[in-house]
Amino acid sequence: TAVAVALPFVSSNVTDFIITQIQPASKIPKPVVKQCDKIHNGDVITFPYFGLNHEGVITSVSAYDAKNVYEVKLTLVHFNYPGLFGTRTVVKEEVFFDLIKDYVYVYDFSQEQTFRPHEVVKRALSRCGDNKNFSPFSNRSSHLSRHCKTGKTKFKTLPYKKATGITDFNPGDVINFTYYNLPHDAVVVKIEYPEVIKCSVVHYNYAGVFGTRTIVEEDFNFKLADQNVFVHKYPECDIYQPEEVVRRAKSRLGEQ
Repeated sequence: TAVAVALPFVSSNVTDFIITQIQPASKIPKPVVKQCDKIHNGDVITFPYFGLNHEGVITSVSAYDAKNVYEVKLTLVHFNYPGLFGTRTVVKEEVFFDLIKDYVYVYDFSQEQTFRPHEVVKRALSRCGDNKNFSPFSNRSSHLSRHCKTGKTKFKTLPYKKATGITDFNPGDVINFTYYNLPHDAVVVKIEYPEVIKCSVVHYNYAGVFGTRTIVEEDFNFKLADQNVFVHKYPECDIYQPEEVVRRAKSRLGEQ
C-alpha cells in the first residue's frame, strides 16, 4: 500500500524533473500580455516561434503603427458563456475580429425608434454584472442587445450588413457574430485597432533541422489581440536591472 501511494508522488516528481530539464522556464510564472505597456526592456518572454513556444530577452520595445482596416478590436457587452453548468453573466469583453476571415454583421435599426448611441452604450454598461436574469427563451444576449438599443425585447426581423472594415462599426451598434460556434448578438461599446508592438529580441535562432543555432537579435511584431506573449515573473529572485539584462543578452550575440 505504501508503495502504491508513493508511486504517483515519485512519478510526478520524475515528470517535473524531466520537464524542467527540457524546458527550464516551465515552472516560472508567465502571465499573458495583452497591452503594450506591460512589456519592458530586459523582460524574458515566451512567444510563438516556428510553431513552438520559444524564449528570448527583450532589448527594445515600441508601439507599432499597423492600422489594418480589416482587423478590429471591439469591446462588447453581452451574456458570456461560462460553460454548460456555469452562471451566465452580462460582461464587458474585448473581442478581436479579422474581417477577412470572420463574419460579423451589423443590424440596421434605421426604421426603428432607438436611443442615441451614447445612451445605448450607457444602458449596456449598466447591465454588466447581472447574473440573475438570464433566460434562453426571454432574456439572452439578443434580448439584452435590443433592449439596450430600443427599450424593447420583442423580436423582429431586422436588415443587416456584413462588416468589411473598421469604419462599419460605431459605439452603440448591435452586431451578430459567431461565439462558441453559435450565432450571438452583442452591443458595441468601443472600437479600436488591435495593439501591435515591435520588439527586438535576443534568442537562439532556428537555422533549419541541421543548421547551427546562433544567438541573434531579431525584430518581431506581436499582435497582442490574437497572439499569446508571456512575460516571465521572478517575484522571489534577485534580478539584474533591465539595462544590465539587455547588456548581458547582447554580450552573447553570435554565440553558437
